[in-house]
Amino acid sequence: MPSSGMGILFHTRANRRQAGGRRKHHVVRTASGDAGHASDAEGMEDDEDSDDEAEDEAEVIVKKKSSGFVTRATFGLILGAIGVLVVGAGGFWFASAMSLVSYQLISEYYVLVRSMSKLRGSLKAPPLPLRNTSALCCLCIVFGTQFGIRTGLFELSTFALLCMLVVLRRERKRIRFTQISTLVFGLFYCGYLPSFWVRVRAIGVPAVMTFEGLSALISRSLPSVTVDAGLLCTVLPILCIVAADTFAYLGGRTFGKTPLTAISPNKTVEGLMCGGVGAIVTPVLFSYLVGWPGSSHWVGAVILGVMTFLSSVFGDLIESSMKREADMKDSGTLIPGHGGLLDRFDSYLLTSVVVYFFWFWFYYVNGTPLALLRPMSPSLVY
Repeated sequence: MPSSGMGILFHTRANRRQAGGRRKHHVVRTASGDAGHASDAEGMEDDEDSDDEAEDEAEVIVKKKSSGFVTRATFGLILGAIGVLVVGAGGFWFASAMSLVSYQLISEYYVLVRSMSKLRGSLKAPPLPLRNTSALCCLCIVFGTQFGIRTGLFELSTFALLCMLVVLRRERKRIRFTQISTLVFGLFYCGYLPSFWVRVRAIGVPAVMTFEGLSALISRSLPSVTVDAGLLCTVLPILCIVAADTFAYLGGRTFGKTPLTAISPNKTVEGLMCGGVGAIVTPVLFSYLVGWPGSSHWVGAVILGVMTFLSSVFGDLIESSMKREADMKDSGTLIPGHGGLLDRFDSYLLTSVVVYFFWFWFYYVNGTPLALLRPMSPSLVY
């Protein structure tokens, strides 16, 4: 009996220990299961939070893009309105506006140069007195063109700047070649090239707009209008550039796949081709609708479109390469949504020389005396 009682007692304790172990194991499994469910719930909450953050970021990006587009469009329209008024006024007012543009261009140009100088010690920006003198020379070159001074200002300005550079560096052993090239190129790029728009606008040949194509389109006879050819010679290339930019942007967004150049990664071959179409169609359509320079000159209209388009593209790429070298996205912050003035006028700088060259020989071939293509007499308002 005692032995059997001890056995029963041992068996009972063993059973209790086994049952307790089973209960513990069950509790552990339950606890581990609850922990697993808790971790899954936390993971789901983290995923939901990350999704919400991604949606919020996407909404912020969309709002920024929409607000940026509105700002860009608003100030673009303001610039366009100012441009229409200035080009339409011509004469003293146009030359004054181009002088101010030239001054701002040279200012932003030296911002790029100074940024390059900080990034690369081998490139030294010209001293401040020379930079200020360069801006003054640009004003004189552009404004002097309106008063009939077609040659000499750029050359004299270059001579004066180089002499000043020698004087300011007289205590140094050498003058850096980059300082010389920076001075001369800045004067050429921001002063001499814009002066050709003044020459184009000042062409004093009468131009008759017959509106033959537009009259046929609306089935209504329109009276002819005579204006200075300089007005149309300026407006038509500007329309070509605007059309090229618009077609290139839309074509690149729709069909763009092949990168054009590493200088400007966002440009594509497909966008370039669409821009070329827009630049060529614009003068041909303008010539047909307005009747100037005449429907018989459609070949000249095509040539003008091609020359304007190519010069605007290379002008844009040159300015893009300078910004990339300076590690700057924009040349300035003068125009909200657009950057600096140099960012807006880069396509027009090289185009000015090409456009003047085209109109010069266009009128020469058509028998117009070359003297009529000189700027008008030096009067403040004409």
